[in-house]
Amino acid sequence: MDNSISPEMEARMRALCDDIASAEDLNSDLHDELYTHIEEKVLGYLSGEETLSEADAYLLAREHFGDRGLVREQ
Repeated sequence: MDNSISPEMEARMRALCDDIASAEDLNSDLHDELYTHIEEKVLGYLSGEETLSEADAYLLAREHFGDRGLVREQ
């Protein structure tokens, strides 16, 4: 799998992992494993190897249109 994640996206993924790990009190090994899973999922979506479920597609659409102020501007 090609690693085509931008530095900005990598930082966002690490922040997400940090938030989850902190909230769930995960040790460093589990923190690293969680990051690996997040990275693999993102790369799978980007490469088309990972298909989107209906629920995943809904989550993406909800996030895309979740900012009501932005929707009004568009």
